[in-house]
Amino acid sequence: MATERAEAYIEKVTDVTPVAVQWAQLEPCCDSTAFQSASWVLPWLHEALTRFEVHLVSAQKGGLPIGLGLLVRRRLRRRLFKVTAVFVNEAGPSDIDFCVEHNGFLLRRGHEQEALGAIMRCLRNSLDWDELHLRRYSGIGLMPTEIAALGLRLRKPDSTVAPFVNLEEVRAAGGDCLACLSANRRSQLRRALRLLEQLGPVEVCAARSLDEATVFFDGLKALHQKHWEARGEPGAFGNAHWEGFHRRLIVEQWHPGGVQLLRVKAGHGVVGYIYSLVRNGHVYMIQSGINYDMEAKIHPGEVCHVMAINWNTAAGNRVYDFLGGDMRYKRSLASGAVEMDSLVVQRKRWRFLLEDLLRSLRDRAQAWRGRAPAGATQRP
Repeated sequence: MATERAEAYIEKVTDVTPVAVQWAQLEPCCDSTAFQSASWVLPWLHEALTRFEVHLVSAQKGGLPIGLGLLVRRRLRRRLFKVTAVFVNEAGPSDIDFCVEHNGFLLRRGHEQEALGAIMRCLRNSLDWDELHLRRYSGIGLMPTEIAALGLRLRKPDSTVAPFVNLEEVRAAGGDCLACLSANRRSQLRRALRLLEQLGPVEVCAARSLDEATVFFDGLKALHQKHWEARGEPGAFGNAHWEGFHRRLIVEQWHPGGVQLLRVKAGHGVVGYIYSLVRNGHVYMIQSGINYDMEAKIHPGEVCHVMAINWNTAAGNRVYDFLGGDMRYKRSLASGAVEMDSLVVQRKRWRFLLEDLLRSLRDRAQAWRGRAPAGATQRP
């Protein structure tokens, strides 16, 4: 008897409610991240529907839901031509680009590959698009051979690492993450803590009420913006949509326990604040506000993370995730990292062949310049 094949369907989204029902049905059966959860996806969808056309792709097998994803289709201008791009669970570059990470389709546990296959078959035959974007993707891998069999091609323009701390290892080391660091880094940070202690006891506390969480977030904003605006940058809060999204997220997720706001103080002085999402013991560090008026040798940012890591270890959480970005402080504190790829699935179009040719010529020119002997004349 033939095994029933998974199938997927696409429908236009006009209201958040039907999507919320389907997401609530499937999510408990999936190994999903905070950025694939209803608590993130539905508030984002509410924003997206005010300015973009959104579609829902859903995969089923024998009436059992096994996959979901939200699609935003946009017309984008490249240097030489325009393309119709579809973004998964986000809208691409825009003022509602809230930096989704660990992205991917919501896939039922044990059915991941067949759900993903059904979704890709459906996307090949549905909508009008030139390329599909999965940015900061860390889900079940798209198989190049399967993509090619669909008459499509897979590109990986870039990737980034997401360093993390395994809090089980910190617990095994006595609950102090400094014990897990190199001798040199441990010495530097212990010296930084001794300098801070001259201002008074160094303490970390979590917001205990929604009102206090709002106060902490306001304090984080002030420190964050002061640092970035001094460097001539807008900072995360320069985007009013980003700020509004996270303020609503804090309100909606406060009682379910999906958000965490920590404050680190030395005596009466604030060292910094850290805002994170929490899901199944996995802490996703979203944003920080650090008091960089303190001496550099105090390392206020790293001290805040050390205190936050130890606090979350004591709280029984499993992972402290720094998210994307290969910064030195993340590498120095992390015990591991996962890779997040930016994947692009393209239809076979002449414009992409031209783009590949121009990219190849550019790369060859750059390689030639790099090999040219010192003093040789190089064409611009």
